[in-house]
Amino acid sequence: MADYKDIVGTAVRNNAGNLSSDQQDQIFYDSTNVDFKYQFETTSTAWRTGPNDAASTNKFYSGSAGTATSAISAGGESGSPSNAIVATAEKWNGTVFTATPNINTAKYGIAGCGTATAAAVAGGYNGSSNLSQHEVWNGSSWTETTDINTARRFIFGSGTSPAFLVTGGYISADSALTEQWNGSTWTEVADLNKARYFGSQMGPSTAALAVAGFAAADPGAVAVVESWNGSAWTETADVNSAKYAHAGGGSQTSGLAFGGYATPVSQKCESWNGSGWTEIADMSTGRQGLSGGATNNTAAIAYLGHTPPGGSGVTHVSEQLTVDAPVGAWSTGGAMNTARRYPGGAGTQTAALAFGGLIDPPATNYAQTEQYNGTSWTEVNDLNTARWLGGAAGTSYDAALYSGGYTSSRLAVVESWNGSSWTEKADLNTARYGSMSSGTNTSATVAGGDVPGGVTAVNESWNGSTWTEVADLNTARSNGPGGGSGTSNTSALVFGGRTPASPDETAVTESWNGSSWTELNDLNNARFDMGSSKGSVTSALAFGGYDSGFRAYTESWNGSTWQEVADLSAAKADVGGSGASNTSALAFGGRTPPNNPSTTSEEWSGSSNTIKVLTD
Repeated sequence: MADYKDIVGTAVRNNAGNLSSDQQDQIFYDSTNVDFKYQFETTSTAWRTGPNDAASTNKFYSGSAGTATSAISAGGESGSPSNAIVATAEKWNGTVFTATPNINTAKYGIAGCGTATAAAVAGGYNGSSNLSQHEVWNGSSWTETTDINTARRFIFGSGTSPAFLVTGGYISADSALTEQWNGSTWTEVADLNKARYFGSQMGPSTAALAVAGFAAADPGAVAVVESWNGSAWTETADVNSAKYAHAGGGSQTSGLAFGGYATPVSQKCESWNGSGWTEIADMSTGRQGLSGGATNNTAAIAYLGHTPPGGSGVTHVSEQLTVDAPVGAWSTGGAMNTARRYPGGAGTQTAALAFGGLIDPPATNYAQTEQYNGTSWTEVNDLNTARWLGGAAGTSYDAALYSGGYTSSRLAVVESWNGSSWTEKADLNTARYGSMSSGTNTSATVAGGDVPGGVTAVNESWNGSTWTEVADLNTARSNGPGGGSGTSNTSALVFGGRTPASPDETAVTESWNGSSWTELNDLNNARFDMGSSKGSVTSALAFGGYDSGFRAYTESWNGSTWQEVADLSAAKADVGGSGASNTSALAFGGRTPPNNPSTTSEEWSGSSNTIKVLTD
């Protein structure tokens, strides 16, 4: 018998206008606009710069295997001028690369199979001969075991210990051979339909997918993909772009293929859903002979390889792919009362402070302070010394610190804000402007800046009453107002800025632990005069800035890497910033092209919604 729900249906929520932003995956009726709507979280697919593989020799044509968060790579060929064949091996745990014991024989063009804790490498080339060697990894060491039946190089492999599958390769010509390992012996099984080498493979030894490669007989890159059922290969849907010397991973029904060579596909990434290939986000850096791992078609790690493809460069920079990850968005906030550039910033997205700056034309030093309540700006008490390009610190709108800056000369003046007024405190030891500051009005750091003769790396620590010079930055730089993020004089993050080099913008990121600075992963886009959030060294946002022009870039820091996210609505430099993390920030003031001080503010939310109007 039909119940009430079957007969009458399910009620749909009635709402006058759109739902609030925190309500997702909801169907509702908008009675104001007379529409049925569906609100859901906005997502994006993108590659982001990952940590350098400093554990390894820069190399290419290694054997690699694993997933997006747990991968291993072994052997390979180093870059010029040495072009040495190496035995080095390294492991990826989702956060960092670490060196492992070397494989027993230096070689390249190797098949990589298995996982980061139970892997195998087979075949390869030692510079004079194709190899049949097979080595297995047990999580702590490599052991040579039974050789494959036919020596060859540029093989592709997959599988899970103890069952591996290696396919194709190059002998004295393209090979179609397939061999299967059962834990003790290799057995030749049915050949590929298309002989080739330099391909990739994914899936277990009984259900694999062999993807693209190089066939000298064609000649060149091929787009052919074949599926293995444990006894025979069947041709299936081709990749969209022919490629070889690429990386990939996943399963027979869900995987990824990325990078490689065959102009112009070196940055292409393709996703496999079991029946067809779809091109998704391009990699930031094109490369061939790279190492990598993938978790089905949802995430990947790419590292090492030739850059550019066909060239002599080699990289140890990695990239990480996230598919359909929630993304943030900027929305318009309240307008400031006075347009200015280079304002200092403190506080959160909904309780912020803007102070100082430069009004032009004509250029005028500015002392005015404005307070933001999440909706509008209110003028409060001025700074004692009008200035711009000082170091601004403060995670709360009622506890800010403004250090140094510029009027007609560099300043050492320091002022502290208590929620209602500014009080002059002990001067910096080194007068400067364009420094990067973080912390609070009782515990802060001021690093870098412009001093007579150029930029400095000098770092000073504030304990609430005095300044002490401590360990310098690794990279001297200036023009990073708002470019620091941290909570005290023992925890800080600085990024970007301006150096004496040409071009002068930098992407370098450094972290302070109270005694020393450590270089971390760079910004994706080198620039200076950007804004940032203020609250955390593990969760930060950098926005706007200048390199060869004004930029709207926004980058999110998760404690280890920077990811490009949604741009500001307009390109601007000299921008102020506040906010607690990479999920909540405020950008205000600044300068837009060609040289216009701005009153606008924008609010960042770490997640955003898409609203779709439902039609018949």
